[in-house]
Amino acid sequence: MLRPHDHSFGEPDVPGLRERVLTGKGLADMAAPFAGVAAGDGTVTVAADWLGLRHVYAVQGDGWAAIGTSAR
Repeated sequence: MLRPHDHSFGEPDVPGLRERVLTGKGLADMAAPFAGVAAGDGTVTVAADWLGLRHVYAVQGDGWAAIGTSAR
């Protein structure tokens, strides 16, 4: 079933994407694959597509952390 986002190739705005990642609202409307990260209020939020096509990897050390879409 096609939804409007499946054939609309317009790029979403950065503030809108940030809000989607931080709240989770509207992520299911985005076509897969995607992954995103946003920081707000002292926390970092990571989101990946609902189909699991974009894998997200995380590593944490003493006083640092990193998130990426590649295990390297």
